[in-house]
This record gives sequence, structure tokens and C-alpha cells, in this order.
Amino acid sequence: IKRPPNAFIIFRSHCCNPTESELGITDHRHISRISSHLWKSLLPQEKAYWERRAQEKKEEHQRLYPNYKYKPVFRNKDEVRRRR
Repeated sequence: IKRPPNAFIIFRSHCCNPTESELGITDHRHISRISSHLWKSLLPQEKAYWERRAQEKKEEHQRLYPNYKYKPVFRNKDEVRRRR
């Protein structure tokens, strides 16, 4: 079960969709950097909109999975594969 998205993740996914098609940017590192700068420059009332959407997603997630508790799983260093 995935965790509910936070406000920035919802904002980034909203920014990501038109950016790829309109600007031709396909490198998600660049999209994330641009989204981060936009997020930091938002006014508090604009951020509040995304916080409300995140809260709605969180409430929906709690309704669907009432006994859900986040339990991170850590892998051994031997199991981690490094990208080259």
C-alpha cells in the first residue's frame, strides 16, 4: 500500500503533465528542479490550496485503509544495486 501524497508531490504531478508536452522536457531531474523553485515561490494562500488537496487525499487514504501504518523496510547494503 502506497503512502498518501503530500502537498508538494501533488503540486509536482500537476506541474509535470503539461511541462513534458509543451516544453519537450523529458528529464525528470529538470522538472523536479523547476517544480521546486515554483513551490518555494508560491504565496502561502496558494500553498494552502495544495495542502487542502493533500489533506483530502490523506483522509481518503484513511477511509480506504483504516488500519494502515507506515512501516519502512530497510535493505541490507549487500542487496542494494548501484546504477552505473
